[in-house]
Amino acid sequence: MKKDGTWLLSTGHFLNDFYCNFLPILLPIIMPQLGISLTVSGLLVMVLSITSNMMQPVFGYVMDRHNLSRILIPVIPFGAICICSIGLISTKAMLFIIIALTGLSVSAFHPLGSTLVAKTAPSE
Repeated sequence: MKKDGTWLLSTGHFLNDFYCNFLPILLPIIMPQLGISLTVSGLLVMVLSITSNMMQPVFGYVMDRHNLSRILIPVIPFGAICICSIGLISTKAMLFIIIALTGLSVSAFHPLGSTLVAKTAPSE
């Protein structure tokens, strides 16, 4: 049973990190559609980086204090929905919000996933 949990967490981790790598691929498509400059595209990458990487300690602290393990499962599809909705966005402001939400979903997964690995990994 422990082995299954480790595989599930690994798959979740793969999918969660997969979302962050879509922004650079999508930028050449989004830039002409929304009239985004190179500066704004750089800011989008910065927003994703800050929300996905720098917020992890904050989420880790909050999750340690309040036992929010129940959000582990919904965080993965939430991030997927956010990044997939980029094609439906028509304003720059909404794009920034969706990118930030994608980063926050990635950031929320990592502290929780890493603490659960210790519980699901085989003892050997």
